Amino acid sequence: MTALAPSPSAPLRASTVADSRAPRWTPWITGLVLIGLLSAGLTVWGVWSGSRSDYYASIALSMSKSWSNFFFGAFDPAGTVTLDKIPGSFWIPALFVKLFGFSTFTVILPNALAAVAATLITAVTARRLAGPAAGLIAGAVVAVTPVLVAVSRSNQPETFFVLGLALTAWAAARALKQQSFWWLMAAGGFIALSFQTYMLEAWAVWPALAAAYLCTAQPVLRKLWHTAVAGATSLAASVLWIVIVALVPAGSRPYIGSTLHNDPWEMV
Repeated sequence: MTALAPSPSAPLRASTVADSRAPRWTPWITGLVLIGLLSAGLTVWGVWSGSRSDYYASIALSMSKSWSNFFFGAFDPAGTVTLDKIPGSFWIPALFVKLFGFSTFTVILPNALAAVAATLITAVTARRLAGPAAGLIAGAVVAVTPVLVAVSRSNQPETFFVLGLALTAWAAARALKQQSFWWLMAAGGFIALSFQTYMLEAWAVWPALAAAYLCTAQPVLRKLWHTAVAGATSLAASVLWIVIVALVPAGSRPYIGSTLHNDPWEMV
């Protein structure tokens, strides 16, 4: 009897499988990297020549002085009064100031990085919905949108709101494609996160998201139940900061800015 020799093709097949699993530098990845670099060039590189609002810069500085100031969004270092909105847009700049010191660079750079992230997330979302070409076009459009570039070179609060909406669209696309309750919950969570940065405007996204999810191919009662639960959870997460602040005794927190009755609900 002759011994069975190992098949010479076995190592080749193993090599082929390993090669197929190795990441490939595709045109899509190349384009995404180039769009990210374009966005960074227009925003991060422009930080050095950016426009700093002393009003918003003072808020980031005041919030970096203590964790109480950080949470409530204190306008002044002594923590006597808050700014006129939920301080979500200033939490990251305040952390940058706390870690790296106060400067024009530290209060503007977070906004620039948020714009780059929003650009890339938009590209990935559009690719999932309409293919790689659409993804690259969508990302490029966001990267060169003049108003976003201008705001990202400043310390205005809008950029984090744009990032929150980009994350909402990313999760919503997965919720619709996969008919997934948990991705719908994630989209609602990102709407709640956006609410912390620009308040009521964030909720304008919910009607479109709910209508799209209700058009997915699922039983009607299931879709209604998913939408109701995700909407209620998103609402609860949105108002969490307001509820906490309202429950803190007035003497133990800063006065709520822009209000007549020191009431966070009145501010929103």
